[in-house]
Amino acid sequence: MEKPRLSLEVAFAPDSNEKYLAERTIERLQKEEIQRRSKNEKYNYIEKQEEPAKVSQFAVKKRKELDPNGPPDSRNIVRYIMFLMGIVHMLPLIFFMTANEYWMYKFRNVTSNSTDANDRTYLQANFSSLNHLITVGPSTAFSFMMMFVGHKVKAKSRIIVTLISHSAIFVLQTIFVKVNTDNWQIGFFALTVCFMLAISCSMSFSSTGNMTVISKFPDEYMKIYMVGEGISGLFTAILRLISIVCSPSVEGAAFIYFGTGTVIMTISAVLFQLVTYNEFFRYYTKDMKEDTQRRIPRLREFIEVAKYTWPLLLLMVISMLNPGMSISSLIVSEYYGTDSEWGNKYFITIVTYLLNSVCGIAGRLLFYVFEIDLSFTLIYITSLGREIIFTPLVFFCNAKPRHHLPIWFPHDWQYAIICGTQSFLNGYFGNITYLKNLRIVPPEKLELSWMVNMFIMKIVSIATSPIGVLAVSLL
Repeated sequence: MEKPRLSLEVAFAPDSNEKYLAERTIERLQKEEIQRRSKNEKYNYIEKQEEPAKVSQFAVKKRKELDPNGPPDSRNIVRYIMFLMGIVHMLPLIFFMTANEYWMYKFRNVTSNSTDANDRTYLQANFSSLNHLITVGPSTAFSFMMMFVGHKVKAKSRIIVTLISHSAIFVLQTIFVKVNTDNWQIGFFALTVCFMLAISCSMSFSSTGNMTVISKFPDEYMKIYMVGEGISGLFTAILRLISIVCSPSVEGAAFIYFGTGTVIMTISAVLFQLVTYNEFFRYYTKDMKEDTQRRIPRLREFIEVAKYTWPLLLLMVISMLNPGMSISSLIVSEYYGTDSEWGNKYFITIVTYLLNSVCGIAGRLLFYVFEIDLSFTLIYITSLGREIIFTPLVFFCNAKPRHHLPIWFPHDWQYAIICGTQSFLNGYFGNITYLKNLRIVPPEKLELSWMVNMFIMKIVSIATSPIGVLAVSLL
């Protein structure tokens, strides 16, 4: 007769006492096993729930699709406002940067009628680089503060305050177009720097506010906002070109230019305030009050996000070593100083700004058609290749004043090819880098990722700000 075999694989004779003890032992072991599994399952469940709960204290909830139970976007009003908000987000800074002829006029040598670009004054030659050097420190400190306490102010309030402040700055700048500043150029330069500093700080104040509001809506509204932000440079260049065509004088063109900017910023502030009463807008932003109650992110959480994005942060550091903007603002046409309207009025606006924007947009559009994902190795190779090739080329274009380096590319078409190609590649590969950031950072950590990236860029800007002044002196 076969002996009975228990689950513990122990064979024994079916004595009643032994059988009883064995059954009790098995029951005890089974209970311990059940308790152990139950404890592990409970631990695993808690572990899975802890991270989202912890993240949700500072992460913005994001919608992917329209709520079928929500109100419709009547006449696409909110959609159009999002597009407008994307345009005006970068508009003030770009407006001041692209008014190159106006700054050259304001800081000209008033005792000389020389049209030679080599006779430019110190403020003319270093306006862009000095502006960046002076404003980057205070704006970085402000950005650092906003990383921790910015969300305590309602996002809608941040946006409204920023738009109103930008409108006020444009009003003041439009007034100063008609003010004779020839006898106090340094004072006017200091005032302009204050304007630029206020714009930079207010943009830091509103940037996370914009993202917080837009993230409440479905993805398509974020895309519309990004499209508006992408064409802001093109929009500004076209406005600049129209102002130059409409007025023969530098002062008249600048008055039209900044006056138009004032109207755009004021209308944007009014429209955004009105859209906050829109039923569709209110439905998707009804939990905005919760965002102001989020706890302040800890430094450890910023460090954790930086561990995800450090390869891209290093890439940003490399790209910001390029002083190209300080040099390109000094490049003049081969016909500058002659009777050519192209050389004196249109070259900088069309080639340096309009062509630059068009090629950048073309690169972004090509990415949407031929989307690729590169490894970090290939991203570094392509990025370093662009910097190594195009940065020296810009130095040897027709930038003036020049006292040391030769000019290898004196013709307008040569600079146009260099500028257009660089912008096209930056537009295409810039999208790859942006997409890489979205892929390597968990969705719940994206808001912190934006903050970290913005702050690191500011810190690097402080470290690299003297490079622009040095680059101009090397010419």
